[in-house]
Amino acid sequence: MQTDLGTQARGRFTGAVANVTEMTGEDIHIRCSEAEINGLAEYAFQSPLYKVCIILEGGTRSTQAWADGKACYRGGDFPGAVTVIPAGSTRRAIMREGRYRVLAIAISPRSLRRVAERSEITPNVACLRPQNNAENPRIFAFARAMEGVLRQKPAPSTLFQDAIAAHFSNLLLRQAGHKARGQNNYGLPPRALQRCVDFVSSNLGEDISLEMLAAQTGLGEFAFLRAFKASTGETPHQFVLRARIERAKTLLVASGAPVTEIALDVGFSSHSHFSAAFRRSVGVSPRAFRSALVADQSGF
Repeated sequence: MQTDLGTQARGRFTGAVANVTEMTGEDIHIRCSEAEINGLAEYAFQSPLYKVCIILEGGTRSTQAWADGKACYRGGDFPGAVTVIPAGSTRRAIMREGRYRVLAIAISPRSLRRVAERSEITPNVACLRPQNNAENPRIFAFARAMEGVLRQKPAPSTLFQDAIAAHFSNLLLRQAGHKARGQNNYGLPPRALQRCVDFVSSNLGEDISLEMLAAQTGLGEFAFLRAFKASTGETPHQFVLRARIERAKTLLVASGAPVTEIALDVGFSSHSHFSAAFRRSVGVSPRAFRSALVADQSGF
């Protein structure tokens, strides 16, 4: 499914493209790239996904665009320009002379419906209107943040990708003018929070998703994100990562298992992923942590 989403997210572009970074989750595909146009270039896109394109830097001398065969924009691309292409619609653009960096976010209609129907947005409103090089500071700020996320190695976890999809879906719906039924900043009930904690503890070795955690509480993903952070002061991603590191600390000292085996047991995809996360959290590598504590316990 991830390969299909990434394929569906791409359009056809006849200019030169370089420095591509991308991330594909179950419901979201994010791609950052640099484009250079000498003379004219054409862009064409049609997909069952919603697509949002944000110009991060640079622009074009001129751009003319058509949506579903009708002229919709004439001007230039510029930093901060946001274009929204609704699912199922077609877009074609002719661009003249330019160099720019663009972040393109493709998101599934399923993600929008799920946020609309199960969180705080009035049901059945997950239909976005097209936008053509509009200025939108909040979406632009989100895009700049995602540019940094794409540089991270290894790639973000499934839980983090799910959280990005839920947050961006909510942002799009709110920016499109869809109103919430009502919202609060209350945390999770104690029993619901405990179910989440127990679920994480019992499934640290698995690829825990946002949907799995939200299901422990009966909330939609976005509502769960807010309630969980109100209760714990952490996002679900931060909470799960910390739980994995703490479990790893115990295993490093209490067992003689190889570091790679411990990494997989607590849910990291590889030794390098585990070592990088452990060092960021603890300040030393897993091997150094184990050696120091074993030596201390031995009285050296």
